[in-house]
Amino acid sequence: MRFLQPISPALGLWLMCGSALAQGPSASESYVQLSSALLAAGAATSGSLYQAEEGLAYTLPGEPSSSESYSAQGGIVWIDPAPLGPGPVLLSVFPSTGSKTGGETVQLMGTGFAAPAAGATSVRFGSAPAAGIAVLGDTRIDAVTPAGLNLYGNPLGAVEVELENQLGLSSLPSGFAYLPALTQPTPAHVGGTLVLDHTGTPGGFWIMVWGLPIPGVALPIPPLQGALEPLQSLNVLVSLAPLGPSGQGQFGVPIPASPGLAGKQIFFQAADLSSLVPLAGSFTNMKGVSFLP
Repeated sequence: MRFLQPISPALGLWLMCGSALAQGPSASESYVQLSSALLAAGAATSGSLYQAEEGLAYTLPGEPSSSESYSAQGGIVWIDPAPLGPGPVLLSVFPSTGSKTGGETVQLMGTGFAAPAAGATSVRFGSAPAAGIAVLGDTRIDAVTPAGLNLYGNPLGAVEVELENQLGLSSLPSGFAYLPALTQPTPAHVGGTLVLDHTGTPGGFWIMVWGLPIPGVALPIPPLQGALEPLQSLNVLVSLAPLGPSGQGQFGVPIPASPGLAGKQIFFQAADLSSLVPLAGSFTNMKGVSFLP
């Protein structure tokens, strides 16, 4: 069994994995169990340091009758959680992307969700409240995403996810992204590299533009869903680039080492095309990028 390093000394997101055979493990092979099962059975020597575990199962490819087939469980394992206090701590949302129309069930992972005196729980995606909230334990809540559209019909992209109960509030900046989405994985520094990630239609195409918005104005381009927002000084940066099977694309460009760029902001938007003939697709969110010194 293998543990990845935790994200902090007090609490961590871990991945446990080992071989899991269709015919059962042999004497020379390990067998995967969830940490909660190990603790319940008293099989973990350091069990007194661990609290609750909740996870999401998935399978890595391999021959079903050999040790190349693995079962993996991503879970939250808490170590000495006393300093955290009783309030909620939100660590992740799964899946972390979804439809701009909402209505999809996601799992919120963390702790303090069902603590004594927690009371009623509310969840927000951006400024919109989620529905169908089900507290399934101290470490997991299921919720149904609200719609994530602006007034032009474009997705909101990455939004903050907030979870609140009577004991406090916890949030994840950019914890969920409405698709198709432009996101900025790293800050843009003068003299560095500007990087934007595009998550959209698997096997589709994308076009990237940049410019400045005109407040209250957007340009619909039927039959594409949504509208083009950065209309002033409009420039095409990427022309008909293919998206891979995962629907991922990336735009990167060097930023001139000009001090005068510090503090400037420009806006990017992409057209996510699921088909060229006939033309079909949707605009992403408009992403503002500020240049830092």
